[in-house]
Amino acid sequence: MTKSKYCYVIANEENGSMLLEDCKLPIYWNKRIAKERQSVFGDKWIVLKIELEIIEKIIFGSVPA
Repeated sequence: MTKSKYCYVIANEENGSMLLEDCKLPIYWNKRIAKERQSVFGDKWIVLKIELEIIEKIIFGSVPA
Protein backbone atom coordinates (compact mmCIF):
# COMPACT_ATOMS: atom_id res chain seq x y z
CA MET A 1 0.00 0.00 0.00
CA THR A 2 1.44 3.35 -0.99
CA LYS A 3 1.29 6.45 1.14
CA SER A 4 -1.49 8.74 -0.03
CA LYS A 5 -0.59 12.26 -1.09
CA TYR A 6 -4.05 13.60 -0.28
CA CYS A 7 -6.73 13.57 2.38
CA TYR A 8 -10.35 14.71 2.14
CA VAL A 9 -12.12 17.30 4.28
CA ILE A 10 -15.82 18.08 4.70
CA ALA A 11 -16.34 21.84 4.55
CA ASN A 12 -19.16 24.36 4.24
CA GLU A 13 -19.62 25.34 0.60
CA GLU A 14 -20.37 29.00 1.40
CA ASN A 15 -17.65 29.94 3.89
CA GLY A 16 -15.14 27.06 3.83
CA SER A 17 -15.39 26.24 7.54
CA MET A 18 -14.82 22.60 8.38
CA LEU A 19 -17.59 20.45 9.78
CA LEU A 20 -16.95 19.63 13.44
CA GLU A 21 -18.65 16.57 14.83
CA ASP A 22 -18.10 15.49 18.44
CA CYS A 23 -14.98 17.70 18.58
CA LYS A 24 -13.35 15.71 15.75
CA LEU A 25 -11.98 17.27 12.58
CA PRO A 26 -13.62 15.99 9.39
CA ILE A 27 -10.44 14.65 7.79
CA TYR A 28 -10.64 11.34 5.92
CA TRP A 29 -8.03 9.26 4.10
CA ASN A 30 -10.61 7.69 1.80
CA LYS A 31 -12.67 9.85 -0.59
CA ARG A 32 -15.56 7.38 -0.70
CA ILE A 33 -15.97 7.48 3.07
CA ALA A 34 -15.76 11.29 3.10
CA LYS A 35 -18.52 11.43 0.46
CA GLU A 36 -20.70 9.05 2.50
CA ARG A 37 -20.29 11.20 5.64
CA GLN A 38 -20.92 14.41 3.68
CA SER A 39 -24.21 13.05 2.30
CA VAL A 40 -25.55 12.76 5.85
CA PHE A 41 -25.26 16.53 6.40
CA GLY A 42 -26.87 17.80 3.20
CA ASP A 43 -26.07 19.95 0.20
CA LYS A 44 -24.37 22.87 1.95
CA TRP A 45 -21.39 20.63 2.82
CA ILE A 46 -18.80 19.55 0.22
CA VAL A 47 -15.75 17.28 0.14
CA LEU A 48 -12.45 19.00 -0.60
CA LYS A 49 -9.15 17.33 -1.51
CA ILE A 50 -6.14 18.66 0.42
CA GLU A 51 -2.47 17.78 0.00
CA LEU A 52 -0.98 16.28 3.15
CA GLU A 53 2.07 18.49 2.69
CA ILE A 54 -0.08 21.56 3.43
CA ILE A 55 -1.36 20.07 6.69
CA GLU A 56 2.19 19.12 7.71
CA LYS A 57 3.37 22.69 7.11
CA ILE A 58 0.57 24.06 9.29
CA ILE A 59 1.27 21.63 12.14
CA PHE A 60 5.07 21.79 12.10
CA GLY A 61 5.16 25.52 11.37
CA SER A 62 3.01 26.48 14.34
CA VAL A 63 4.58 27.97 17.43
CA PRO A 64 3.84 26.16 20.72
CA ALA A 65 1.77 28.17 23.21
